[in-house]
Amino acid sequence: MPVKPFRHLIPQIKAQWRLFSMGIVALLIVDVVEPYYPLALKHAIDFIKLKQSLSPITQWALIGVLITVSIGVLQYGWRMGFSGMARKVEYGMRRKLFEKLLSLPPAYYLKHRLGDLLSRAMSDLSTVREALGFGLLTFMDSPISMAITLAFMIRLDWRITCYSLLPLIFLPPLVMTVGRKLRTYSFSAQSALDQLSQTATESFRGIKVIQAYGVSKEEAGRFLLQSKDYREKNMTMVRLEAWYWPLISVISGCARVSLFYFGAERMAVDSQFLGSFVALNLFLDKLILPIMGLGFSTNQYVRGKVSVERLNEVYDQAAEINDGPGAAIIPGAPLLEMQELSFAYPAGPRVIHECDLSLVKGDWLGLAGRTGSGKTSLIRLILRLDDPSSGRVLLGGADVRQWELSALRREVGLVMQEPFLFSETILENIAFGDAEPDRAEAKRWAEVADLHDFIAGLPEGYDSMLGEKGVNLSGGQKQRLALARALYIKPRLLLLDDAFSAMDTATEERIVSRLKEALPDTGVLLVSHRSSTLRLCSQLMVMEKGSLVEKGSHEDLMQREGFYFEMVRREQLARKVGLAVD
Repeated sequence: MPVKPFRHLIPQIKAQWRLFSMGIVALLIVDVVEPYYPLALKHAIDFIKLKQSLSPITQWALIGVLITVSIGVLQYGWRMGFSGMARKVEYGMRRKLFEKLLSLPPAYYLKHRLGDLLSRAMSDLSTVREALGFGLLTFMDSPISMAITLAFMIRLDWRITCYSLLPLIFLPPLVMTVGRKLRTYSFSAQSALDQLSQTATESFRGIKVIQAYGVSKEEAGRFLLQSKDYREKNMTMVRLEAWYWPLISVISGCARVSLFYFGAERMAVDSQFLGSFVALNLFLDKLILPIMGLGFSTNQYVRGKVSVERLNEVYDQAAEINDGPGAAIIPGAPLLEMQELSFAYPAGPRVIHECDLSLVKGDWLGLAGRTGSGKTSLIRLILRLDDPSSGRVLLGGADVRQWELSALRREVGLVMQEPFLFSETILENIAFGDAEPDRAEAKRWAEVADLHDFIAGLPEGYDSMLGEKGVNLSGGQKQRLALARALYIKPRLLLLDDAFSAMDTATEERIVSRLKEALPDTGVLLVSHRSSTLRLCSQLMVMEKGSLVEKGSHEDLMQREGFYFEMVRREQLARKVGLAVD
């Protein structure tokens, strides 16, 4: 079996060398010992034919029992060896796949569907495990078993052996032809499963929209069509295998008929040939099984190879953002700097144009601008979710590209407008990433985020479970929980991307006051569309089409009568007519 497609499995297989070695040794011993059972039966029949004493027959019977028991014990050994190795390799592969997926940038997930990735993590890994387990076992066992069996058969009667093997010459081309077709069909079926998984995932995640628009039947119909497509592609493989295995049985049957015919001719002239004839029949059965095993292992290998190629597409995905050599905060340097910073997404226009800004520790910098002006892209560059096209982002005087990613992101806290919460307890969400959550610290930051009273009022308090994405919380509660999570790591730099949009101004001002008191040295970059939020910052900047076009205090920007001035006037007018300000 070629190992090139399985190159990513080699480290895991090496790590399980004891189990693998145990399986191979047990398999080799079985292959060597098993042929002696037909020989023992042959000798027993010969003694009966000669009407000699029962003592030798008893001895050969005991030898046969001993061989059978030994084979049973050894078969347990090779099954545990190969199956155990395959299970542990699957575990290692799944862990490696998950770690790889976690290391890939968000842009990767914009190009690849969630259903496809889930299918690779579940279905493809199971298929590879089967190929490495029983498939690899039969592939290794078949040639050895066939060679040993043929040697014993030739020793008994080489002419009859040759006659019985004639029908079997059709098996290799049959196996090769079916293998090629199975590879094509298997790849097609896996692609159909990807689409089916994607549709199911989207439907479950968008169940509120589906029910609100009353299109449940239409979605069920779409899923049914894709399910039928997946079924038909699998049925293509089923139909292929449906005639493949019977055809192998026909070829095997012809080999048995050939052995019986020429063996009967031999017995007609040699009455002592009965024992050899019985042994040859047993040997032929033992020879046919490995040949059929080759067909099975070919099938498993083809399916496994398709799955491994799909997994390799993820394993071989180059990380767009790599660790730097290492850096640290330089004393006295500004906490955050941007120097002539520009950025464009791949195959897209430039979204940030030569931006310069500076933020010292303890300062609050507000950032305003229209939707699509580049504010969120700026935040992505700070966190190194993307790298700039030109210019630099400095954290504590060191280029963020020089930082190790884990160290950089421990220094920076992030709260988004629509935070993602996990289906865990409130405590585990606040202390996300901490293997041993500190309940006192979690409570402290929940109080800063004005969330403690709400949590304390829950029946299970901080041990209350959240639904998927925090579905049992309001928008404001989600934002405050995400803020507590960001504060838990005590960041030097806090990025707030419209993080107060679902809160009222009183709550917002209360949280900011507590935050400034709890983390007086933390620098804050606050993105918002509300002037009431931005007024909490000592310095303000306005982005327009990727450029910083206004800079100064609230009073300075009001005097310039630019975008910020118009935003404040619109909010004042909305309040006068009783409209909510977003």
